[in-house]
Amino acid sequence: MTKTIYFIDACSWSELIRRYSTSKYPAISKAIERLISDGRIISPHEVYNELCLNFGMKDWAQDHKATFRHPSLKEVDALTRILTKLPDAATVNRPYDSDPWLGAFALNHAEEQQGLLVASEKAIVVSEDNKAVKLICDSFHLPQISIFDLLVKEGIVTIGEPSHSRP
Repeated sequence: MTKTIYFIDACSWSELIRRYSTSKYPAISKAIERLISDGRIISPHEVYNELCLNFGMKDWAQDHKATFRHPSLKEVDALTRILTKLPDAATVNRPYDSDPWLGAFALNHAEEQQGLLVASEKAIVVSEDNKAVKLICDSFHLPQISIFDLLVKEGIVTIGEPSHSRP
């Protein structure tokens, strides 16, 4: 069975934490914690920096530091290919720009799986209406979903459940 690995951007983390807070939805938080501990949710370290600097989520990010990974040489290579093909995918006037890194992590993972005889994992990028991430995903044929869609895909929430439906 193929398992899905989710690569989550800063806006999606913010959406998840703010909309589905632990106090309001403990079952959702527990399910996300399980996905994190199973290594099925990954974010580049640049996402950690953005959460701390731009989203006021430093405490949460520090408590979940294992989720945020530093790039490997293969991911640096993937980033170079992304920015060579799509120079507008990077924002130069921000201290941290995780969007191209998110694409690089997902692209590297997808390419590693393509090299296997039987792929056991599928990479999906999780982003909330982000033009740069959409451009990267479209250009490199990476599937993209919202954080709400992740919750539905994993069976954490059910569409039509009044307490969990998207506001």
